[in-house]
Amino acid sequence: MHRYGLQDRLLSIVEKFRIPVASTLSSKSVISEIHPLYLGLYEGAMGHDNVRDYVESSDCLLLLGAFVTDLDLGGLPSKIDPANSISITSEKVSIKYHNYEGISLEEFIRGMADSNEIGDPRRVTNLPNTQKSIQFSAIKGKKITINRLFQCLDSFLKNNMIVLADVGDALFGSTDLVIHNKTEFLSSAYYASMGFAVPASIGAQFANPKLRPLVIVGDGAFQMTGMEISTSYRFNLNPIVLVLNNQGYGTERSILDGHFNDIPMWDYSKIPKLIGGGIGYLIETEEQFEDSLLQAERNIESFSILDIRLDRYDKSTALQRLTDSLRKSAT
Repeated sequence: MHRYGLQDRLLSIVEKFRIPVASTLSSKSVISEIHPLYLGLYEGAMGHDNVRDYVESSDCLLLLGAFVTDLDLGGLPSKIDPANSISITSEKVSIKYHNYEGISLEEFIRGMADSNEIGDPRRVTNLPNTQKSIQFSAIKGKKITINRLFQCLDSFLKNNMIVLADVGDALFGSTDLVIHNKTEFLSSAYYASMGFAVPASIGAQFANPKLRPLVIVGDGAFQMTGMEISTSYRFNLNPIVLVLNNQGYGTERSILDGHFNDIPMWDYSKIPKLIGGGIGYLIETEEQFEDSLLQAERNIESFSILDIRLDRYDKSTALQRLTDSLRKSAT
């Protein structure tokens, strides 16, 4: 929907026909997540039960350009019933078990948007509501945790920010962030390629200089491509980079622990000294995190990098849901 520039038409269809809409992890923020007909993310085993149940129990599910991957489903087999589904891609339309070649996504969307039919507002009831921003208040002296970090970010996000999430808990934890405007969340959720977010922030800010990149990246992913932050400095860009420093591959630890998940410890807050520009922050408590975010927001002249020291076994609620489900399916 995003790549074909169909978001406004999608919104008109949703509102005209009164159709509840969910997004996959790959399409988070394709429309505003505060829209009254927005259900939340459909993430299979990783998602909220009420959204998953609502989607999977539908007697007519429209899959608009959705590629339902293993990551979108939380690593488990799909429970979407093709008999109740209409799937539209860039090449064809599939209704139940029948394929209709040569009908494109754009044609289908245009036809629905231009239709004279209207929906019945009484038809939409009991929508699950998972998109609730939580007001954050730092507890002085309390060690920062991954869940509290994302609660703070949810309160901090501004309408002029675009979130770029790398893989791992940078992505899983970000799923519960409430994105206010369309296409202000980008991730590598399709290929799950580590090291996406820092380089992607450069492209995002060049594409739309009005948006301030907020980069969420694990320490493992940062050690792959994070030094592209020097390119940000070279071109006077000003991303806010949050390094989730848990001394290794936290998602892998949750699946199979071992020394192979450990990586060298970098002092990320001192990278600005290496590059010759930018501002770094070392963070261990909630109060330090909240203060550093506010200072980084005020620093519009260069990048800011926050070295957030987390417990090596700390994990987000979304990652906990995923590992619990995988463990249950294996027994």
